Amino acid sequence: MNLEHIDPGEVISETRALYVKMQTHAHPIDRGLSRQVQALAYVLTEKINQALLDIENGTTPRGGSLMYRHGGPEDRGAADSYYRRGRQPHFFKGGTHTSEEVKEADMTPEEIAEYHKGFDENEKEGNFKDWG
Repeated sequence: MNLEHIDPGEVISETRALYVKMQTHAHPIDRGLSRQVQALAYVLTEKINQALLDIENGTTPRGGSLMYRHGGPEDRGAADSYYRRGRQPHFFKGGTHTSEEVKEADMTPEEIAEYHKGFDENEKEGNFKDWG
């Protein structure tokens, strides 16, 4: 997904409009269900608002970069440090070990930097697997 073409303000506005529409146009037959749907829509709206703010700020809820995801470069760097595997920049296009692995030779400089960021942050935290 290319985040450069997302207008967070427009998406937030459209999401809020959808929520209001769901509140005011619930089908009368589904009154019980519509309250559940409205509650879910409210929760999803709040989550989407926060996610869009994170995109706008270039952060994720954990304070990392937008590239932080399970299987992503920062995650793999942190995992390699945690398990004391040494630095071997890589990541997975999707989920860890369930999708295609991208090795260092095929990574962009930004992806390699994200890997090292994850590795370095974990080293600094001293969060290592206790094999004990």
